[in-house]
Amino acid sequence: MKKISHIRIDGCSVKYNINGYNIDPLGTYLFSSNQWQGSSKDTTDIILKSIKDNKIDFDNIKTIYRTPKLSLPREKLNVVNDKYDTKTIRDINKADCIITSDVYIKSLVSSCWQNLVTGQKLLDMLNAYKGRNGFQTIAMENEFIDSIVSEDYYTFTQPTVYYWERKKSNTHEFVDRLDLLSKNSRGYHSYLNPGDEKVYNLLNNNINKVVLDKYVNTIATEDSIIIDTKVYEQLKSMFSSRDQENIVLGMEIIANCNIEESKGFIALLFFNHTQSFREAKSWSHVNFKSIRAKFEKYELSYARHNIHPYDHFVKKLIEEKGLTKFVMDAILDTVYKCVVESSFGLNADAVFDFKRTDLKLKPNFAEKCIDKNLGEVIENETKGVFSDLPF
Repeated sequence: MKKISHIRIDGCSVKYNINGYNIDPLGTYLFSSNQWQGSSKDTTDIILKSIKDNKIDFDNIKTIYRTPKLSLPREKLNVVNDKYDTKTIRDINKADCIITSDVYIKSLVSSCWQNLVTGQKLLDMLNAYKGRNGFQTIAMENEFIDSIVSEDYYTFTQPTVYYWERKKSNTHEFVDRLDLLSKNSRGYHSYLNPGDEKVYNLLNNNINKVVLDKYVNTIATEDSIIIDTKVYEQLKSMFSSRDQENIVLGMEIIANCNIEESKGFIALLFFNHTQSFREAKSWSHVNFKSIRAKFEKYELSYARHNIHPYDHFVKKLIEEKGLTKFVMDAILDTVYKCVVESSFGLNADAVFDFKRTDLKLKPNFAEKCIDKNLGEVIENETKGVFSDLPF
């Protein structure tokens, strides 16, 4: 694979010649883009999208390898090992299943915003103007030329040549030629960090046996307690108190519950009580970090007097197929209290009439409730509205 390096041309001497340079290897070149959406973020997203929905039958797995940077406590991996008679090994090449994380995959790739030139074009320019490239000595110029690999890519930092220096500088033509050579090449250039090429290629070539730590967390807790309305009310009471022992205990219950079956309630708890979580010592515990990785996006603590955080909460939860009738009603209650009553001042003494029962989700969102179909939700939301009609 082609490499990418950064060339730094050091400052000029009193005679305005190039008096030094460095060529620093960046890694293995992937591709370039003129916008952030096509940078290293998208490079890693390609792998993440491929494995996001991967589900492995652990009944057919014997060996597991775990990459660094997982939000998966060893205790939970031990639960999976005990349940399916698997074992964790240290050789990734011999593993039937590879557990990784989005954090780890993103750490394999970096990008930089620079001008870019191919080694061959740079060599062609250097050789065409050999002896006139502004280097302090011919030996330095030859050494620089010998360091360039034609198949590789190079970004660079040029010496600054000020306007009043240009007529007497021996480097100004070299700088101008570099600018011309790399014209329209400025952008984000993505590359694999040194030493990560092998594991990146291994993950990319074995997508079918790679799973995310979030999925394994779900497997590890599938036989655990399910948070229902009763447990939710108890947890809400615990987090509403300022008793740190109660808060830590509640966080432990969340960390060890059946995540998949409880996700609507967990999202609601994160939406309403993240500040209590953050103040507790369990916030940084590895067991709770795995929960944070999945549910911290529901915090949305900004502008609670505005409709936007509630709107985003519902849409995010629908994407995760976690919206229930209970969660929907709880959010509507909060919107009515914090937005309609508090921000608009629409209380019982107002001359305007707008009740909590008037506030509802649009049908195309309400129908996404996983425990109610559209007909049931709309029937409950509109009950009594047409009772005075004569048919």
